[in-house]
Amino acid sequence: MKQKYRGHTMRQNGSNQAINAPLTGTHIQIIACAGSGKTETLALRVAHLLAQGVEPESIVAFTFTEKAAAELKQRILDRSKQKCGQSVLGRVGRMYVGTIHAYALRLLQTYAPRYAGYDLIEEDALRAWVARHSKTILGSREWKGLWDRIDAFLDDADMVENEGLWPTGSDDFSKRYRSFVETLDSHRLLTFGRSIAAAVQELYRLDVKRSSSPTTHSWVLPPTSP
Repeated sequence: MKQKYRGHTMRQNGSNQAINAPLTGTHIQIIACAGSGKTETLALRVAHLLAQGVEPESIVAFTFTEKAAAELKQRILDRSKQKCGQSVLGRVGRMYVGTIHAYALRLLQTYAPRYAGYDLIEEDALRAWVARHSKTILGSREWKGLWDRIDAFLDDADMVENEGLWPTGSDDFSKRYRSFVETLDSHRLLTFGRSIAAAVQELYRLDVKRSSSPTTHSWVLPPTSP
């Protein structure tokens, strides 16, 4: 059963339904505009889970930026302390609160050993990196219009990765994207989008079962839009 709590519903009924929803058999999707209280609701939901005895290791709370993750982590800490007392502080540290791409890298390094030495490359650094390898990836080192070509290529690459696609065609973009990934691999690097796509691919390939995971249940809580 999936319950949706849209902005107007939350304003009318408060966020108590989302915070106190059953621990099993329910998926909660909160759709609301900026400043409507999503992060607060999610922090209170985590505090409720901890108060109900849910193991911190089974809770995954992630977002899309380091800044938002830091805010969410502090909010969870504050609300959990208010609801559960000082004793909860040692438990909160055992749950994952961070960015979705860092969590994807953690999954890769746990279940796919070949990614053990990989690092994430920040988006700004990625543009400069593609420029440095433009001959291999884009087929040209011509300076004129280089940054426009890089931006267009990375926009297309983002779309492919967000959709979980792997271009297999003989068109220019497909060949360039495969060269892009091969060059990243040779430098043991992952883009944010590629880390998520690779994590999904590897978990499907390895057929990882929930029972083999260090957590039996996970509550995945993205509080902001990318």
